[in-house]
Parts: sequence; structure tokens; C-alpha cells
Amino acid sequence: MLQLNFPSFPTLETKRLILRSHAISDAETLFGLRNNDEVMRFIHRERQKTVGEIEDFISNFNEGCKQGLHLAWVIALKENPHQMIGSIGYWRTNLANYRAEIGYMLHPDYWRKGIISEALSKTIGRFLLSR
Repeated sequence: MLQLNFPSFPTLETKRLILRSHAISDAETLFGLRNNDEVMRFIHRERQKTVGEIEDFISNFNEGCKQGLHLAWVIALKENPHQMIGSIGYWRTNLANYRAEIGYMLHPDYWRKGIISEALSKTIGRFLLSR
């Protein structure tokens, strides 16, 4: 059976991007993304009402990553690795059947620049190598 258990969170790099774990310091940016109608247009998830709810979400989410339930990265540019511009990862994992849903979101200022394609290539490659 496939496992998403890593000794430490797998930080990934591409030519332009750092793909890293979610941090509490990302809460305000994530709150903005998850409450942006353009960003959430095709993502039908409950929206948090406060930054504090997002902080709880990040903590719970990181715990799920440690347990191998899902795996997702913050997308940041190498030139500013602490500034979240989006996220990408595996959700609704069905490890026994080697299935997962890939989801992503990106701030509209970065749309149509090939960022998601670059992040997808790296994360899919990482996922396949973890088998």
C-alpha cells in the first residue's frame, strides 16, 4: 500500500519555486486566498471567518500531514520563500488504491505564469517517487 509518511516534511524546489510546509505565519495570506471569490470560484469548501480559524486549520492540517492523511505544500517564489502565493497538494487520499485528488489555489496576481504547471510537475514527480 502507498504511504505518505516522510521522516520530515518534503520541501521541494523548482527553477522558480519553493514548495514548503504550511506555517502559522501563512495564516493571514491563506485567509485572504480562501476568502477571495476569484480564487475559490471552483473550490467548494467552507470558508473560515477569522484568521484564528485559519490558524487552527493550519495546525490541524499539519497534524494530518504527519499522520499521512494528505500532503500539501505552500507555493512561494524562491526570491521570497516566506511569502505564500498559493498552495498545492493531495487531498481525499485513498492510499490502498493509489488515488488522491490534486488541488491547488494561487493568488490571481500569479495566474497565467506557468506557476501551477511547474508546481504540479514537481509534486507529481515527488508523489510517484514515494511509492
